[in-house]
Amino acid sequence: TAKAAPSNGGTFRIAQHDGNTSDTHDPGTYLSFGQIALAHTHRAYLTMINPDQTLGPDVASEWSATPDAKEWTFKLNPNATFHSGGKVTGADVVASMNHHRGEDSKSAAKALLDSVEDIVDNGDSVTFKLSSPNADLPWIMPDYHLPILKAQADGSIDWASGDGCGPYRLVDHEWGVGSRLVRHDDWHGEGAYFDEVVFTIINDPNARQTALLTGDADSVSQIENKTMSLLARDPNVEIDNVSSAQAITMPMHCDTAPFDNVDVRNALKLAINREELVEKITFGAATVGNDFHHSPAMPYWPDSIEQRQYDPEQAKALLKKAGMENLEVNFSTADSITTGAVDAAVLFSEHAKAAGIKVNVVREPNDGYWSDVWLTKPFVMVTWGARPTPDVMYTLAYKDDAPWNESRWQNARFNELLGQAKAELDDTKRAEMYTEMAQISRDDGGSIIPYFPNFVYARRKNVRHIGQLAASWHMDGARAASRWWFEG
Repeated sequence: TAKAAPSNGGTFRIAQHDGNTSDTHDPGTYLSFGQIALAHTHRAYLTMINPDQTLGPDVASEWSATPDAKEWTFKLNPNATFHSGGKVTGADVVASMNHHRGEDSKSAAKALLDSVEDIVDNGDSVTFKLSSPNADLPWIMPDYHLPILKAQADGSIDWASGDGCGPYRLVDHEWGVGSRLVRHDDWHGEGAYFDEVVFTIINDPNARQTALLTGDADSVSQIENKTMSLLARDPNVEIDNVSSAQAITMPMHCDTAPFDNVDVRNALKLAINREELVEKITFGAATVGNDFHHSPAMPYWPDSIEQRQYDPEQAKALLKKAGMENLEVNFSTADSITTGAVDAAVLFSEHAKAAGIKVNVVREPNDGYWSDVWLTKPFVMVTWGARPTPDVMYTLAYKDDAPWNESRWQNARFNELLGQAKAELDDTKRAEMYTEMAQISRDDGGSIIPYFPNFVYARRKNVRHIGQLAASWHMDGARAASRWWFEG
């Protein structure tokens, strides 16, 4: 049967999680999902991640690189315009990127643009000149901190007004409360089917779900996995359960005993039953991990690598070889890390008993976990937001000198391949490199990666989409407002 074409009209009401009164329009400070969802509704980026996980155009209509991947030129869409009037120009792109660069920048995206030496305004295009090759640069451009905003006379950007060049124009807005937007009639892209979009911040999951069930909201941005089956019984509700590249990691400090012994690391990797964690902790809403930080939702997925299974006998044998029988370790976690974080840690400690390993679960306070526990204690639980490519993830957290190298892992071959893959424009060769890197990480690395949690959200039955959903963020890569429509 042919799919119905999208229809225009109506006011789309989203009950939104993770919004704060302290949020701002400064893209360098974007952190909450409330900011991310709003940004993708009223602002636009050079490129975007499509519903099928490929990279597509946004403010840039096309892009190309020099053979050494050290210069990238992005041609601008001549139809892109700001809500306050005026075409998007090369000067706007340069100012928008420079907001995150320079010694004084406090932007969270500063590290992503570290290799950018210069950005040249060519009028209808811009050229990024890099100090080292980066075949992934177009994939960095949809990072949520990097919207294209209007340049001011002094070369800074006007971020405070809430102006943008995205599909909807901001009309009313209060941080931590909500926003109302209307369609930008000169939107340069596809979609923007609704006349209006209304975000209401509802941080309490039960209240969000109630708003959906009573019809006060057309869609909710995050539901609790444990209530999935209950919501699914309502004939007026559809649940979107999307495999993603967000990850749960359990990094062990490779420079600290006993984790400095690779046999101990692999014993712990064999002492966890991933399938049972996915079933009991996420209620099936996750993809099993394989101890490398590369999910099937990312490009270059290495499907040839054998899935590691729960094998307590093999774990015992490795500990005997290492002279570490009756191993005892402390494992830190906190409720706020992920749905069921503490339950997951307790279940892991049960699994490990069969291998003769005693895992002491240390329940840390939520407040201060990221400053006092992560990167400090030698064996902890972490949740990572989705990153678009393996290069971005490996550069952030697995490279030898990465500030977030959470397992303190050093592997010369892995780092050599990372540099080579960055410079390689041939996709087949890059895929081979990422497969080898994943294998090295699985067999030598310091992180247990049990699973990749799904994004789970819901909508009223009359809200439609194409059936494919971007895995970069909740709500179709945070673009539900411009990609979805009302039936009929």
